[in-house]
Amino acid sequence: QSQNAINNNGGSTTGTLSVVAGQVYYFAVGATGTSFCVGGFPGGGYCGQGTNDDGGGGMTWFGTSGANATGTTWQTTVLLVAGGGGNARASTGGVGGGTSGAAGSNTSDCVGGGGGTQSAGGAGGTAAGGTDGNAGTAGQGGKGAANGGAMGSGGGGGYYGGGGGSAKNTVCDGH
Repeated sequence: QSQNAINNNGGSTTGTLSVVAGQVYYFAVGATGTSFCVGGFPGGGYCGQGTNDDGGGGMTWFGTSGANATGTTWQTTVLLVAGGGGNARASTGGVGGGTSGAAGSNTSDCVGGGGGTQSAGGAGGTAAGGTDGNAGTAGQGGKGAANGGAMGSGGGGGYYGGGGGSAKNTVCDGH
C-alpha cells in the first residue's frame, strides 16, 4: 500500500513482498532537492532558473532492475514507489504520486504544479500573463517555470512525477 505525498513532504510506502531465490533486487533512496536548483535523485524536477530556489525531491523505489528511474520501461520493473515532495518555496511543484500526489501550493497570481497519479504526470502550474511549469512524466518531476526574476519550483519524482510550479515576474516569488 502506498500513502499520498502531502504538504510537500515525500510519500511513504509499505508492503510485504514474496521474493524469488536468486533474484537480485534494487532500491534507491530519494534525495532532497538542492538550493542550487537541482532536483533530488532520482526523478526530482529542476526549478525554473538560477541558484536561489530548490528542485523537487527524489522518489524512493524498490524493484527488479537497477536501471535509471525514468521512463515507462523502468515502470515495468518497479515494485514499490514513495513519491518525492515538491519544493516549498516560490510557486511549488506538485508532489510525485504514491497512490496519487498532492498539488503544490499557490501564491498570489501563480498556481503550483499538480500531483502525479498512477497513470499520468501532474500538470504544470499556471500563471496568467506568466510562464507555466512543465508537466511531470514517467518517473520524473516537471521543471519549474522561469519568468523575469521569478521561478517556479520543481515537482517531486514519483511513478509519475508532479508538475513544476509556474512563474510570473516577481509576483509569485515567495521569498
